Parts: sequence; C-alpha cells; structure tokens
Amino acid sequence: MYTILDNILQEFFTSKNPTLHPVNWTSIDAIHIAEVGESTGKPVVWIGVEPGALSFKEGSDVVFSCHAFIASRGFRDYYVEIRESCVMRLAGNRFLDPVPLSDPTFAAR
Repeated sequence: MYTILDNILQEFFTSKNPTLHPVNWTSIDAIHIAEVGESTGKPVVWIGVEPGALSFKEGSDVVFSCHAFIASRGFRDYYVEIRESCVMRLAGNRFLDPVPLSDPTFAAR
C-alpha cells in the first residue's frame, strides 16, 4: 500500500495543479501510528513544511486538495496532516566507520 501511496503523493506534488498553493515541503511520509497492543489506526499522510511556511488557510487548502487527489485514485479512510519539519543537511558520513572487535574503541562505539 505504501509504495502505491508514495507514487500517488509524488504525482500530486509534482503535478501542475493551478488550484494548489505551491508547497515547499521538507518531507512526505505515509505512516501508521498505533499504541502497543492495539490495532493500527488509519494511515496518515504527513506533509512536512518549514515552520511558518503556510498560513492556516493555505495549509487547509493543501490538506483538502491532497486528500481529494488521493481519494480520486481509489484510497479511502486515511488522514492527511501537515507538520513542521526542518531539514538539516549534513556534510560527510554521519555514522562512525566500522571497526573490528579487537579495536579498543569498539566498546565505546
């Protein structure tokens, strides 16, 4: 389901929709959030935007347009939400290089 939904979201955000406010999104995620021991809830499409990037009205327009676009592709019973999200670009490798078990720094890593 998520691969199909990802493709639909890509189509939505790359289409030239004149009624849609241009969204400078930072991330787009299709997720399920559930409590331990409970069944998963409805899927959520999270649209991440920079803090302050959209007014309430603009955000509402984006959410309703995205929901209608996805529904037109046959998906039902899901949420679309906007969240504030900052992108931090990192230079270089963000993980430590692997070391053998014999390396004295292994335990510290």
